[in-house]
Parts: sequence; C-alpha cells; structure tokens
Amino acid sequence: MLKLILCPHCNLSGFLILHGYLYGYSETDSNRIRRGHRIFCSNRDNKNGCGKTFSVLKSTFIKNFVITAITLWCFLDNLRKGLSLIEAFRQTASSMGETNSYRLFRKFKNNQVRIRTYLSHLKDPPRLKQVAAPTIQTIVHLKQVFSHSLCPICDFQHHFQTSFL
Repeated sequence: MLKLILCPHCNLSGFLILHGYLYGYSETDSNRIRRGHRIFCSNRDNKNGCGKTFSVLKSTFIKNFVITAITLWCFLDNLRKGLSLIEAFRQTASSMGETNSYRLFRKFKNNQVRIRTYLSHLKDPPRLKQVAAPTIQTIVHLKQVFSHSLCPICDFQHHFQTSFL
C-alpha cells in the first residue's frame, strides 16, 4: 500500500518504506508513546528516490500538540454547548493546565477559515436559527459533516489527510 503513495518531496511512487516510529508525549502520561511513523523515500537500489524522510501522524493526535484529537473535540463541543473557555476545558478530563484552553482556542480560531473550506467540499454549512459566533458555526459544521463519528476531528484528519490545527 505504501508503495502506491507519492513521495511529497520528489512526487515519485514505489520508493516509500517505513523508516521507524514517531514518538511523543501523551497528555495523560509522562511516558513517551507511539504517535505515528517516519517514512523514507528509498534512493538505495536504483537512485530514483530522493532519500528524504517525512512524518505521518495517527489521526488521533494533533500536530505540534500533546493533547489528543478526542480531548480537543470534547473541548470544542463544550464550547458549542455554551460553556466558557476554562469551564469547557475543565470538563474534558485532560490533566493539562487550564491556560492551554486559550492557546487551543486561538489556534482553532485562526484555522477555522481553512477548516470550513475543507468542510464545504463535503457539505454546505448548516443554517442556524440564531446568529452564532463564527467559531460556533465551524464547530456545528464539523459536527454535521461527520455526524456519525465519535470524534469528528479524527475523521477530518483521516479524510482530508491534513492536520486539523
């Protein structure tokens, strides 16, 4: 399966091999866990590959964040329900500090245009009865597009093959 994928550096197929695991930290445990894979574009046999590596994260993780996609979804869903930033983050069962809620929300707010563009390819934005904040509209749109999912953020990352934030 990996041999059929194009290398993002040289755009050639047939040369990708698993190179190792990508480790990082978990929000609930201080031990390192496996978060994804390193992929190598082989240039050893016939010199056609570029020899570069790149990372592939599991869809349950958010790039550059220790927090998982499931925790982020719980946080955003709590915001949709009308809780404040701090209270919405407290409701998530995360052991991370509450100040992370501001950083997460700012990152989500800055990326919502990109997120809504992806979502609009699958389904038109929902018509809300009340005028809601743009961030709430984005959360509702995400929930509507991946309505049968336990974690729409995981499905977003898996479907579009891009990081949510």
